[in-house]
Amino acid sequence: NATGAPIKETLAAAIADLGRVRRDTLVQDPFCGSGTMVIEAAQKAMNIAPGLRRRFCAEHYGFVPQKVWAEQREKALSEVRMDAAFEGFGWDIDPAAVELATQNAKLAGVGERCHFEVADVADFVPDAAATVLTNPPYGERLGDLETAAKLAGVLGSRWEQNPGQGLYVITADADFERHFGKKAARRRKLYNGMIPCQVYMYYQPRTGEKKKG
Repeated sequence: NATGAPIKETLAAAIADLGRVRRDTLVQDPFCGSGTMVIEAAQKAMNIAPGLRRRFCAEHYGFVPQKVWAEQREKALSEVRMDAAFEGFGWDIDPAAVELATQNAKLAGVGERCHFEVADVADFVPDAAATVLTNPPYGERLGDLETAAKLAGVLGSRWEQNPGQGLYVITADADFERHFGKKAARRRKLYNGMIPCQVYMYYQPRTGEKKKG
């Protein structure tokens, strides 16, 4: 189930930072699930403040005037970059996940910038200009582990044939590089809830940056 263990919004936003998502970035995710990775990237690109569409208990605290909340909300709204050229595309083999991702994007205010479709990773063709941010399926049971390893291999072959600007994969699979078929340029340890993970980063090292295995 692609929506069974969704990635935390804050973690997806952190990966968008690692991927250096900008206002004109093209983002793709071949394992989009409920769309969190693409949606958070869109919000970053458009400078939509976290929680802008939410209400908070602190808004009812007597020592913080309602006027302050209203002013800050208006300030955040005024700083949204509607002219950003960001586009996001996500694919998942589960139609229910794709439908949920589409709904989530609309609720997050980025429905016009995020596009989701049903597709298999075997058919994924990374765009040469794309930054790919993804959280492939991973499970603890033997069958799930074997499936996850195969999917990582498919992703690796698709990336090798059509490499984009950068690929940022978060997974709990400690053998991901072997399954993917290539060592990452960099790695970063992160937690998805209580699950220890690594972000494997594939890109051409930038000028002055040493490649790390």
